[in-house]
Amino acid sequence: MSLIGKRLTIHKSDIFDINRRVTAHATSNGWSNTPHATYLYEPDITEFYTYFLKRRDAIQKDHPITFTVIMLKAIAEALKASPKLNAILHYNNRTKVGTHHHLKEISIAIPFLLPDKRIITPIIHDTGEKSLQQIAESLQEVKRRVHNTDIDAMQYVVAKHELIEHFKQLKPGVFRQYLYTKIGKSKLHITKKRIKTYLKTPDTDKITIHDIFNTSVLVSNLGSVFRQQRGGITLLDLISPQVFAVAINAIQDRPSVYYDSDQQKIGIRKILPLSLTIDHRALDGADFIPFQDHLDSIFTNPHIIDQW
Repeated sequence: MSLIGKRLTIHKSDIFDINRRVTAHATSNGWSNTPHATYLYEPDITEFYTYFLKRRDAIQKDHPITFTVIMLKAIAEALKASPKLNAILHYNNRTKVGTHHHLKEISIAIPFLLPDKRIITPIIHDTGEKSLQQIAESLQEVKRRVHNTDIDAMQYVVAKHELIEHFKQLKPGVFRQYLYTKIGKSKLHITKKRIKTYLKTPDTDKITIHDIFNTSVLVSNLGSVFRQQRGGITLLDLISPQVFAVAINAIQDRPSVYYDSDQQKIGIRKILPLSLTIDHRALDGADFIPFQDHLDSIFTNPHIIDQW
């Protein structure tokens, strides 16, 4: 244990709950095993965003078409143009041999802010095959199932399944990890009744393991819950074995150089900072290029929204 803080007075101690333990395990495992590389992409989306606002009421039907819906569709389309990013990596540290698996499904995990301010990341399955309406419907359906789900019980069941897999693989430290969930100060206080109730709930009414594990890319939408931000995420955690993650920051009004009728001008423009993070074992900086180029083509052709 570190000597830092030894002589300071602790007035409160919070042992990690199941939600925090799952996040801590996933992110520490990612940073321990994955060399991250990141690129900050800041497109001018002035015309694209203006067109979206103008067309929003016309394209909405049963479910609201938010800018998050638009961006999920845009990112899915860009991933089709850059399939190396929609992938997982299996890497053997002992042999130094890696296998880069390109995935057919574009299934995007997106963080949901819970009422108690905790976060979980369920999946919008097969985002790449969905229209705007279908993505909007999927988001509303995920929100409904999140609301119906005992999140602690769900994460306990998910963590248990992962622990069983680690037992099968004889991973070191697994037994100790299991023991600390059962005894002592770090014991998890989730009753068997809550777990049984969660398991009895139909899968159509709750978040399941399938909604947590079967993801190809993480897209963080911090900009939708923190619109007043004046900075942004510049490096997003990769959750191994995923090789790519995107952080959507808030749209910001900035002075910028732009072209109008081939004339260079300076004005206040709407800039959307996107942080793109890759696993450097599988990908290089050049692999960002087709993804960015496809998004550029979308942002400069806002009428594509009507085709989605």
